[in-house]
Amino acid sequence: MTRRELIKAVQDSVREALPELTQHDIATVVDAAFEQIATAMRDDGRYAHPGFGTFSVRRLAPRPGFNPRTGERIQVRASTSVRFSASRSLVERLGVARAPSDHADARDLESDLESD
Repeated sequence: MTRRELIKAVQDSVREALPELTQHDIATVVDAAFEQIATAMRDDGRYAHPGFGTFSVRRLAPRPGFNPRTGERIQVRASTSVRFSASRSLVERLGVARAPSDHADARDLESDLESD
């Protein structure tokens, strides 16, 4: 979904309750909401939206790596990334399975695969 499609979808979903809102009005609100999410992530390191999920900032330490083309060992610089963790209710609404935890028993996973 693009920004334009999101704005149109929001307008369609609120049209009955707020028919006076233009796409420009909704775009202003959508942009402001995303700006506030970015500010919260910058200031607090995370943004949680109940029923949707949590965005968090991860700071990755420098680490050894290698150039796959040459095989040369290199030092990968520290970096920052954003992680999203879907809430349980979002996962259920989407009808997708959560990834098994790190503590899952391999025998349980094998029996799940065999029963499919």
